[in-house]
Amino acid sequence: MSSNGNDKVEKDMPSISATSRTVLNSVTKIPKKIANINKFSAEFQQTAITKNNAEKVFRSFLKENIEILGVEPEALELVSLKKIRDNWYIKFQQRYKGIPIHKATLGIDATNEGKMGSYSANYHPKIDVPTEPKVTLQDAVLTAKKTYEKEHQEKLRHKNAELIIYPKKENKKITYLLARKFILATDDPSPFLEKVFIVDAITGEIIESSLTRVIGANKIYGQVDGEIYPENPTDAIVTRNFEDEHVSIDYLAQVTTDETGKYEKKVPWYWWFIEMFFSPRCTFELIGPYAQVQDRNGN
Repeated sequence: MSSNGNDKVEKDMPSISATSRTVLNSVTKIPKKIANINKFSAEFQQTAITKNNAEKVFRSFLKENIEILGVEPEALELVSLKKIRDNWYIKFQQRYKGIPIHKATLGIDATNEGKMGSYSANYHPKIDVPTEPKVTLQDAVLTAKKTYEKEHQEKLRHKNAELIIYPKKENKKITYLLARKFILATDDPSPFLEKVFIVDAITGEIIESSLTRVIGANKIYGQVDGEIYPENPTDAIVTRNFEDEHVSIDYLAQVTTDETGKYEKKVPWYWWFIEMFFSPRCTFELIGPYAQVQDRNGN
């Protein structure tokens, strides 16, 4: 099953509330982000959220707004539910006939009183794909092993194997494939050999493969951008590169983004060792004389 679309934001679309701002997925044409919802579930409008009723409250909200969101609550499996200060955060995984869809998650947050705040989703509607694999896991693993030098093939073991639905996006079109996902690794950890593979479960072709860790790069780099929400709710949300943002990299010095939002830092030759054993992180700080940041309470 395929979906088509153009890369643009729809302005003339039903709003989930008077204050909300929505960005559509350019291919599926359903909301991928909604900010400032400020709306309760009609069924639980006078009910405070607790650990016992939280999932029901969020699912009820999704069901009540199914025509706008384009989401089937029955296709969602709970992944996590957390309370941080005075807000609740829930995350779902989309499934198709019980099979997880690759990187298809949905998240919502709400206040203790049940007022919804923001929504983010990578949801795939109208999927139609076979769910019975023709390629066994053993055959898929054998195909993946053949991409290695012979001296390494016998040392490799597979782990974390699962059947997934893989959305393959090409030329603004999505084709859904039944696939086997797994990791190949050796008993003695080797960052140069450990890879994740996604193999078509019907044809046996390798769809995607990559090292679980990026090894040997002589620099860490990236680009920081964010969405700018206008004061007028009817105006479009725009995405801008963040200039002069501080990026702190564990075990390395701080760097600052340039006018295009890009940052770059050279790393020493032993960086692969640090990545392997210490899991360094990047911390992003939007601070300085030109930055004005508000929390959800306007502070």
